[in-house]
Amino acid sequence: MYIPAYDYGFVINYNTESRTPYKGSAIFFHVSTSWTEGCTGVDKQNVIDILRWIDPGKKPVIIQNSENELINY
Repeated sequence: MYIPAYDYGFVINYNTESRTPYKGSAIFFHVSTSWTEGCTGVDKQNVIDILRWIDPGKKPVIIQNSENELINY
């Protein structure tokens, strides 16, 4: 089965170490032009840009919030 949404993306480390039952086991950041089933979806070029920029060795953190709330981080 071919799913274009998964052409580009990555896994957000969520509930992967000591899992909490019924809380899900992963959140995916992937290509999307509509809603997702709990993942984060953005247009293809944004995913590609992030994949080129992100450095896993620096242990990046993905913050999902409104733009005016980002000052709190």
